[in-house]
Amino acid sequence: GLDPAAGVRTGEFSSAALRSALDWRATRALTLGGTVGASHGGGLGEANRLLFPTVNTLSADVHGALALSPLDGLALVLGYTRTRLAGQGTVGIADALARWSHRVEAGLEGALGAGVAATVEDGLPPASRGSTSRLAPRAEASLAAPAPADRSGLGFSALLGYAPFVDPFTRTVRPRLSGSLALDWRVDPRRRVSWRVSGASAVGAPSAGQGVAAAELGGWYRLGDLEGGLTARGGYQEALAGGGAIWQWSAGVATRWRPGSAR
Repeated sequence: GLDPAAGVRTGEFSSAALRSALDWRATRALTLGGTVGASHGGGLGEANRLLFPTVNTLSADVHGALALSPLDGLALVLGYTRTRLAGQGTVGIADALARWSHRVEAGLEGALGAGVAATVEDGLPPASRGSTSRLAPRAEASLAAPAPADRSGLGFSALLGYAPFVDPFTRTVRPRLSGSLALDWRVDPRRRVSWRVSGASAVGAPSAGQGVAAAELGGWYRLGDLEGGLTARGGYQEALAGGGAIWQWSAGVATRWRPGSAR
């Protein structure tokens, strides 16, 4: 990886992700759904993979949401994520989360969630460790006010979470406390601008400074059911022994297809 004594090193990486979601309203009060996704990322070339290890991820979840009243709702989410670190082993995380949501006022909703995650690590260094498993708590709190879909306006969302996380730089799995704040400006029904800042820190890490921070800016344009966007992102990670740090800058292209939806 990155040796602080060697000075600053730079490298190039690429990443791609695909996610599909489906929701079905079974009754007026009950909605069922699920998502599946896959992602791939890593350094371009052998030397760059020392800085940015190749990571392949598969994920899926099923969820059900029940409207208890016009203001309150209860949801249950069951998910599984499998992460493969090239040449370093695999990590499987299965979790269950119960979430209660409450509409504070028109257009503003808060939610609290709690659950448990089961983690199975196979082949992570040191190799002699073999396969290990553990249980960890999960929790989250959020507050959101979405931007209007049919006119100009502002929206925001804030999220605070606690969950296991696979760190590809240290090849470890640790509980992580994370938070994010996102702003969404709907310029008109077709155009919007999004801005997001986030941060996280490993809990129980050898170094108190083991954390990440990132900021992302995106511009989006919707044409019918298809929305496309360009994003720019900057990030910082201090997660290597001896005080090593990694700065990241990237640009990306994203598309969303939502048939029958004006969002």
